[in-house]
Amino acid sequence: MARLSAAGEDSGCSDPYDAPDEGSRGALLAARDVADYLQWWPAECDVSIRDGWFYHAANGRSPSSS
Repeated sequence: MARLSAAGEDSGCSDPYDAPDEGSRGALLAARDVADYLQWWPAECDVSIRDGWFYHAANGRSPSSS
């Protein structure tokens, strides 16, 4: 997938697998004396889940494309 991406290697579009721990209780407690505020990053969800979205054999229809 990465080799098919239009983004370059250094574009920073993804988090590396070796990213430091930024959200555990230990990391938050360690940062409380040096951080000005906490930052919340919501989970990514761009699509609502609704009836008919997933394929089920009982429906008798082919899967829908996105």
